[in-house]
Amino acid sequence: MKKTSRAKNYILRKAGNLFNKYSYFSVSMRDIAKICKLAKSSLYHHFKSKSELYDGIIKLQGEGFIRRFEIIQNQQISPEVKLKELIMSYFERFSQRRKLFLQFYSDLSKLNPSTKKLLLDHRKTIVTGFSSVIKEGIAKGIFQTDSPDLTALTIINSLDNFSLSKKNNKKNHSRYINHTTNLFLTGIQKN
Repeated sequence: MKKTSRAKNYILRKAGNLFNKYSYFSVSMRDIAKICKLAKSSLYHHFKSKSELYDGIIKLQGEGFIRRFEIIQNQQISPEVKLKELIMSYFERFSQRRKLFLQFYSDLSKLNPSTKKLLLDHRKTIVTGFSSVIKEGIAKGIFQTDSPDLTALTIINSLDNFSLSKKNNKKNHSRYINHTTNLFLTGIQKN
């Protein structure tokens, strides 16, 4: 990895942590430079604007998340286990970066078009990932649903709602993941 790429990734991780703590509009480039122990001019050498930096965070977060999804989808395991692992992965990732993801979606109308597009593209990829596992289960005679895409979207929205709720705490995670997985598997499995 080039020195510039390492520096950019370092800045993105540090800024991501800052944005996870405070809102996009509360964090300045000066705050980011300070937490990264850089001169503001050095920060601007890597990122022309806060918006460009935020896009980088979204891209970095999304790519890591999607890579994990692809690994799960390509495993030689049953669709039920894949679905549970996708749910666990989604929930854990979302919960770890709860405030950052909340900002992504709550500030959507205020973000620039390229940032919105990145967020919506990542969301579409995630829905497609869940849907493909559900379709695999249908093809193997394990699941039954008239609309794999709608089922995938319903699962994701359910996870989003719990992840953003005040009831989301570490002791409830595994209970909620198991409940959600069992609920959806029971609802879509053939008898």
